[in-house]
Amino acid sequence: MRAIEPEHEQRWLMATGRHLDLWTANLGHAVLAEADGEPAGYELWMADGDQAVLVTIHVLAEHRRHGLGARLLARFIDDARTAGAAAVVLSVKDANPAVRLQQSRGFERGDDRDGYRTYALPLA
Repeated sequence: MRAIEPEHEQRWLMATGRHLDLWTANLGHAVLAEADGEPAGYELWMADGDQAVLVTIHVLAEHRRHGLGARLLARFIDDARTAGAAAVVLSVKDANPAVRLQQSRGFERGDDRDGYRTYALPLA
């Protein structure tokens, strides 16, 4: 958090319990990506009505720009489709370069809120 969103560190610390509850409740929707047998990234999503919401996705810096983020995003979409979701949604910081990846996969821009952009991809 200090490196990515230092201005939000205090809010994240205050919400640690809520985040732990979210992870615990949705652990079945978590995916750990490995490279050479070592953790390299992860993603977690949750169901929200007929939508699947990407809670978090992260690739360690040394594994970026090798397609791992694209594979994690594709896995999220496939898992959500298999679970019967009508759409997948996510939010991303305005300046996050991952926006290009999401747009290349057909995600459409939605609302802007608190420095985040929302994107959705219908699955039907």
